[in-house]
Amino acid sequence: MGLFSFFGSKEKKEYVVSISKKIPVGDAVKVWLKPNSNIINIYEFGTTSGDGLIAQFNNKYIARHIQNGKAIESVVVNNRKVLIRLLDFSPEELHQIEYIENDYDKLLIELKKKTRIKKVEFRVTINKTVVINVGDTIFPVFNDSIEDHIDIWNKELKFIDTNGSIVGEKSNEPSKIKQILRLHFANGLETIMCKVESVHDMGNWKDVVVLADVV
Repeated sequence: MGLFSFFGSKEKKEYVVSISKKIPVGDAVKVWLKPNSNIINIYEFGTTSGDGLIAQFNNKYIARHIQNGKAIESVVVNNRKVLIRLLDFSPEELHQIEYIENDYDKLLIELKKKTRIKKVEFRVTINKTVVINVGDTIFPVFNDSIEDHIDIWNKELKFIDTNGSIVGEKSNEPSKIKQILRLHFANGLETIMCKVESVHDMGNWKDVVVLADVV
């Protein structure tokens, strides 16, 4: 696919890009920077493996913005045009803003409800230097309150071994993290023991499957 027309040649905060497909106004699109270049690709959401390319252009200002770790908003403003807005904060800060505006109160209510679950199986990323074996026990580390856990966007749990040393963390599978937090804060379980069921050496870390049996 060749380069599509691009409006705007000087550095600014907003750019309008022509796209090759009619997309409903208000839909978000994905912006991707080709490594080691100023080439920007725009993709329709819901597409994978390079499919869904709807625009490609060269812009050093947008490229530099992305390389500097800053966030971008990209939304369809006409059925064949996309507005790219360069924001003054990082993607993580953008997530935090959206999270506080849209999800905080709902999540706080959810985490204060008791759960009837008896067992939780999940994966934990363990530091590569930690010696850990099937049958070992690790424990999640909790902050003083639920609010302390969800005041930040990156909801994660640290894990310690039986000696109290931090051995790894869990920052994916948010539904599992919610279950663990509810067991501790809503159900009142002070200590949650997690038995190691399997260990997979991934080179730079260890992927460990654990089971929290709270019966």
